[in-house]
Amino acid sequence: MTTEILPRGSTAAHRAVGRLLTSLEEAGADLPPRVFVGCAEDQWQRHAVSLPTLERRRSVLVASAEDDLVDAVRLEIGGAAGIPASLHALGVACEAAARTSVEEAACIATRAVLEIVLDRGAGVWLVGWRPAAFWYRQIGSPRLIGVLQRIADRLHCIPAIVPGPFLVIAGCSGSQVEAACSVVDPLVSVMPAPVEIASLSASPDRTRVESLIEAVGRADEEGPAAEMNPVPVLELPNGRLVGRWARSEGELPRRDGWSAVPDPEVEDGSVWRLEDGDERRSIVESATTTGLERSREKILRVPGWIGAALQPGRPAALLVERLAGCDARRGRSLWVPSVDADGVRFLLGLPGPTWVDGPGVPAD
Repeated sequence: MTTEILPRGSTAAHRAVGRLLTSLEEAGADLPPRVFVGCAEDQWQRHAVSLPTLERRRSVLVASAEDDLVDAVRLEIGGAAGIPASLHALGVACEAAARTSVEEAACIATRAVLEIVLDRGAGVWLVGWRPAAFWYRQIGSPRLIGVLQRIADRLHCIPAIVPGPFLVIAGCSGSQVEAACSVVDPLVSVMPAPVEIASLSASPDRTRVESLIEAVGRADEEGPAAEMNPVPVLELPNGRLVGRWARSEGELPRRDGWSAVPDPEVEDGSVWRLEDGDERRSIVESATTTGLERSREKILRVPGWIGAALQPGRPAALLVERLAGCDARRGRSLWVPSVDADGVRFLLGLPGPTWVDGPGVPAD
């Protein structure tokens, strides 16, 4: 067996995973190059963070802690199974990792890459969604970066991406950049907008790259906010329209069903205000059953970056499956945003009802 089990150890979980991998290999399964095992003795994350994105996507995590699964979604680990793992669950996780690894992987640009891009011309453009923190939370970095990569492909330029995420472009005219950004992408409901950085000064104490990073922060704060239409939310399995959400109340039309916006008093966007007629309720976001058990509200909203990564065998799917089956959910609605067609198919197999929105949900 060529699969490496990390961190190395001899716990019961390690031995069980080794036996299951041997059985899968004998059955002809496509095994990942490595399987991470969540254990108290050693942190699997320290082994994963040094790998490039593509290698993490080819990997599988076997974990009991939900916090480990949340980290696995952030690190784009390709597959996940719970402890104790079954042959079927680990097999599905390996299949998910093999499927995910064929997707185009992206990485944040290094200083050297940014220096190469800045040498392409004097004018610099930053393409992204503003406010960046809001859209990162709603859609997730992998999907946003994928859109930016496709914009770079249209411009035949280096896909230099900085945290936000923002695409850094130099050596292209404003009309070229705007045309590349105007193509509708099926995986996001809101398209990114370009902001021009007039000049980037260098000095003995500061390089042009450092000036660029400062400009990214200013562009996020001062640049135009992404324009959006209200997002319809449907109930599964019946497909009934239950409401809409937007970034602010001014973007929501007066229609049937409830309306929801992020609570402006909560900076991280983890609490929403839902209005249904004369009734106003709060919705708390959580990716773990602990959050569901603590909440007294009748609705739990999963963060959008979790909903954007739903496929059988992946870490996000295991998290949402646990939320859907949690005893504390009885009598409560589960709202899973930003799901694509694969995510809708996955959610249809879970106990409902479930509220969904995203590119896999038909618009009005």
